[in-house]
Amino acid sequence: MIHQHSEPFGKTRIFRVLSPERGRFEVRADDDELLGSTNDEVRAIWNAVLAADLLSQQGYRVRVLVKRGDAFIEEYVARPQPPANSTESV
Repeated sequence: MIHQHSEPFGKTRIFRVLSPERGRFEVRADDDELLGSTNDEVRAIWNAVLAADLLSQQGYRVRVLVKRGDAFIEEYVARPQPPANSTESV
């Protein structure tokens, strides 16, 4: 039996929400690029989710991870949608 992945290898991106200092929250891409910062954690998470949804429209699967203590917890996953004429179910 052949297993077919829904996303090509290398099409997964990771956005991390973390707080490098008290009262400041950053959203960083998997290459450590700063995507944005705010003084509100919920706003930072929401911005990461919106950015993930936009990137998923380009065919990427995007995981949003939030730092809680010493660990990153997966908060959201944006998945690419199959083309409208596809018979593939989600």
